[in-house]
Amino acid sequence: MMQQDSKRKRSVLPETATLAPGSKRRRRKSVPSCHAAAMLPDELLTEVTPAPCHGLALLYDGIAPAYYVMNATTRAVTRLPPFQDVAFATAGLGCDARTKKYKVMRLFEGNLLEKEFLKCEIYTLGGDEGDHWRPAAGGVPFRFYSFARSAISNAVMNKLQPLFFNGYLHWLINPLHHVKLPRASILSFSLTDETFRWIRSPPFVASGVHLVELDGNLCMVRDLRDRSTAVCKLEIWKLKDYNSGNWSLDHRIDLTGQLPRDLLEPQIVKVIGSAGSCRSGTKIIIATSKHKVCSYDPVSRTLETITSISETCTSYQNEKSDIRFSLFKECLTPVHKTREEIAFATPLSKATKEILLRLPAESVLKFKPVCKQWLGLIKSERFIRAYFAHKNMDKRPKIMLVGKGSGKSLFNFVPLNKWLQEASNQGTLFLDTKVVCSKPCRGLNLMSFMEEDYLFNPCTGYHRVYWNREWHQHQPWKMPTGYREQEDNPFAVGNKNVGLGFSQVIQDHVVVGIFYDRKDYNSREYSLTCSLWSCGSGYFEQLPQPPLPVNDMPPVSVDGVLYWMSEPRLGQSYERAIVSFDIAAKIFEVIPCPSSIAMWDPPQKSLPCICGGASRKVVSLATPKVQQQRTGGHLKCHITRCEDVPRKFSPWKLSMAPCENFATPPSASSGKNLLSSRHQYVKALNSVSPKNYNCVA
Repeated sequence: MMQQDSKRKRSVLPETATLAPGSKRRRRKSVPSCHAAAMLPDELLTEVTPAPCHGLALLYDGIAPAYYVMNATTRAVTRLPPFQDVAFATAGLGCDARTKKYKVMRLFEGNLLEKEFLKCEIYTLGGDEGDHWRPAAGGVPFRFYSFARSAISNAVMNKLQPLFFNGYLHWLINPLHHVKLPRASILSFSLTDETFRWIRSPPFVASGVHLVELDGNLCMVRDLRDRSTAVCKLEIWKLKDYNSGNWSLDHRIDLTGQLPRDLLEPQIVKVIGSAGSCRSGTKIIIATSKHKVCSYDPVSRTLETITSISETCTSYQNEKSDIRFSLFKECLTPVHKTREEIAFATPLSKATKEILLRLPAESVLKFKPVCKQWLGLIKSERFIRAYFAHKNMDKRPKIMLVGKGSGKSLFNFVPLNKWLQEASNQGTLFLDTKVVCSKPCRGLNLMSFMEEDYLFNPCTGYHRVYWNREWHQHQPWKMPTGYREQEDNPFAVGNKNVGLGFSQVIQDHVVVGIFYDRKDYNSREYSLTCSLWSCGSGYFEQLPQPPLPVNDMPPVSVDGVLYWMSEPRLGQSYERAIVSFDIAAKIFEVIPCPSSIAMWDPPQKSLPCICGGASRKVVSLATPKVQQQRTGGHLKCHITRCEDVPRKFSPWKLSMAPCENFATPPSASSGKNLLSSRHQYVKALNSVSPKNYNCVA
């Protein structure tokens, strides 16, 4: 890699890349990946620090949310303690020159109703304070409030995180956030004294700039690119004195005519450092948001491409693009595990964990009061993930019949074989009340009655009522006189279609309900409303109407998106389609179905349904090819699968052989008494080979 002062500098992870095992040895122009053991989540991580501090980098997981400190050289990583999650926050990592300890500092906006709503918190790696954040010694003085708010906004909106240099964290102040042009352009925080100061602006408006360390100096890079005139210029200004705030123009990089498309088209171009030696000379390293890194020689004024990476698909394509490279020096600086991590690594804790993993969930919860260590172990995110993985090692499907409970349990989950073997009246009374159960979503099921919906955990018995507000306002409609249509879908309850999903952004289960005020299959007219309920916070929100009406089949949740089948008997469209709802973005979309499924055949009573893959981000369509037979309830089905998360133009293909024995149990509509239908259930279910049960109920 690039040499500087006998220490090798190497480009590190692209900002939005998932941490993965790297190669054995990287060559000059490679971009190494970094393996941080199994404790790092599989979610998207963002590198917070513009340049690592003595080999340590600060990473942020916006999904959890959580901060990590990682040494890319030793592959060591530690997760920092929990913190107050807010919308506007910025953080930086640096070294205290007095104590030689490394500190992570968070600057954020708290409750705006409080007098001192700007907060500053410190976490010391391996410090005596323990595993928690503490307020900074000096806090945020009121005279720095306007600068601090501008720095936070600039860091969040423009992805300009603080740069650590000379014992201080430095934030850029956006002058456009002030009515009057501010005298300061940089807000600094001393990690030794834990106090703020500001630095004067250079002789220009400090907008469209970024900070970088070059040859032991704090520099400000000014982007003067102009796409309309094809001018590609960068200016590098050096801070000569902290106290006086004097700046001098150190470099003027004129790249007009040199690889214009490489540096003119990217939204962001940044100088990320310098590399070289006395022999070869110092070269300035430039990176772009198009994932290209170049070196610029100030002497010869030539540009050379170091590396280029093709764009990869991420879940945050709508975010403002940013640089995904930085330089780092190989260093053996320890990351200092938290006390919790050290405690969980002892042989006793490992043995306790292995024992608890093999116990039922109810028993594990009963062991919480045993001691403080067990309580911390059971409540930790690491143990929850390990417990889920251990209990789901057996991938074989488990068919359960769900019914209204009696006694302590609100619902009963009975294995299919056990229920079929029972001959008592209790076995039939179990299904007397119609209950529709969703597929499990992170351990919870959505249980739907006619009037109410419940969140239920079958393992622990935990349940919570989701008050169906819309049901009380809109009672089920009445079908037109003389109109007969098969409305005995066993998965339909009343005038609603309710789905359960999980929002990665707010880390909460979400219930999305679609409620019909009116359905008229003769005139194809309908009226509906849609609402969203966050299960943890209780937040309720009215949503816009979906672009197409949906049928009675409950939605499938895959990777934060709910998928319904449309209802071709209502509205203007006579074709079937998939209606998707992105939980994080709160946006409905219509996904076309394959031509063999899109065509609606009125005589066909059996409708296609959506099937979600549990282990893969796959959505499949089960398509009936023949009408239901009179005996046995058999259907011939074909499976059409979208091998990726379905989008508007996703390709579909027939990827599974036809299912010859696909059983449809008799109707479980609330208007029928299932006491007389038990033999029909037994006959239908026994007539199908167990190998055809490929879904988890």
